[in-house]
Amino acid sequence: MKRWIPALLLAVLSLSPVAAYAQPSPSAPPQQGGMYKQERGMHKLDQLGLSPQQEEQIRALREQEKQKNGPLIAQARDLREQAKAARESGDQAKLQSVRSQMQTLKPRLQEARADYKQKLDAILTPEQRTKLDQMRAEHKEQRRGGEGLKY
Repeated sequence: MKRWIPALLLAVLSLSPVAAYAQPSPSAPPQQGGMYKQERGMHKLDQLGLSPQQEEQIRALREQEKQKNGPLIAQARDLREQAKAARESGDQAKLQSVRSQMQTLKPRLQEARADYKQKLDAILTPEQRTKLDQMRAEHKEQRRGGEGLKY
């Protein structure tokens, strides 16, 4: 029995750094939900060198737009899920119906996006707008045209 105690102690001590490494860092953002989810997208704007006042204005704008357009976005998400289900089940009639609803919703989403962009641009300085436009162009190029989902 006395032989097992040192071996067991050695095994426990050798595994403790592995266990500590596997624990999430307290400074790391949560994986889902929480504050990180609310701040999603703000990390891109950090590259613009925003003032604290601009950051607060943008957070308020994002919250306002979320309240205003949340139901519209939820409806679009629901329609995408319905379209996916219709494609998977082979229900062409349902797929056509959902596509029609999506086409009706598309201009409203584009208008909401353009309105948000205009309000965001009003908060930024001309140099920041130029930098943001450049970042948007790079993002669009990475998405290979950025035309969104094909139905």
